Amino acid sequence: MESGARVRTDSKNILEIIRSYKGFIGDLSGSWEGDSYDKFNGEAESFIGECSSITSGMDSFATACETYSKYLEQKEMLKEIESALAIARKKNETNTVLYELGQKTTCEANIIALEALIKSSLESACSSTITEATAVTISAGEVPDISIAPVDVTALGIVAPGDDSLYVSTNCGYVFPIAKGIYAPVTSSVGPRSQPTAGASTNHKGTDIAVDIGTEVHSLYDGEVIAAGYNGGYGNRIVIRQTDGKEVTYAHLSKSNYYKVGDTVRAGDVIAKSGNTGVTTGPHLHLEIHDKDGTVLNSENLFSDNNSWPGNNA
Repeated sequence: MESGARVRTDSKNILEIIRSYKGFIGDLSGSWEGDSYDKFNGEAESFIGECSSITSGMDSFATACETYSKYLEQKEMLKEIESALAIARKKNETNTVLYELGQKTTCEANIIALEALIKSSLESACSSTITEATAVTISAGEVPDISIAPVDVTALGIVAPGDDSLYVSTNCGYVFPIAKGIYAPVTSSVGPRSQPTAGASTNHKGTDIAVDIGTEVHSLYDGEVIAAGYNGGYGNRIVIRQTDGKEVTYAHLSKSNYYKVGDTVRAGDVIAKSGNTGVTTGPHLHLEIHDKDGTVLNSENLFSDNNSWPGNNA
């Protein structure tokens, strides 16, 4: 895309040239009068107005050029963040993964904002009057100062920077809901099963993870709380719609009032404590994951890196 500075310079020069010709036309009034002069002078005035509109459009185009440069910088930065995230996941560096996820979210938001600014600038360049409302409006020459703000790792549910108390799966990039060092084996898998107790399902939609009452439960990924509180056989439960579109239910909780509907959570946040509420045969966490289309996903497949279930590695 053309340099914004060059476009602005050309725009200024064009308008100055046109105005100088208008001044020349005005100088003719002393020696050339009558209807012909008046008509020519009127046409010149009209032309000046049109040129002003064109140069105003060029100024908006210059803004689009400058914003596009910012956009390319953010796209390149996103590639670097994703590369760093992949390396951190492979090394199972929990804090780094959570930090890079925060950076990735910010960078993606910047890209969306810049796309809207480019669209607005180009629409302004096409016409001095924008007939359609746009997501973002800016003044000519105003380019946003986009930069990634540092993310406070301690606000992501981690005890302190450098602490790797949480397991992050290299299969899916999700945080395992139970901290390292806590024995958390699977006691019931996804799929058909004999009814373990009255009222329990025979087609299990989640993975039951055996943990003591009061064990902290961590969010798998960034998302928004869409349900919280008591719900029949699930007991106390919290449901989070993740930013990747999946919906995750954490059920049979002893405490689930950390967050309310509409709250946002980050990967690794403590969102609840495990319990024995609802229809159960003993204390455990019921982890139920649905894909965007409603398909039930098996947590064991997602978290079993190298065929090893994290909860068995206490």
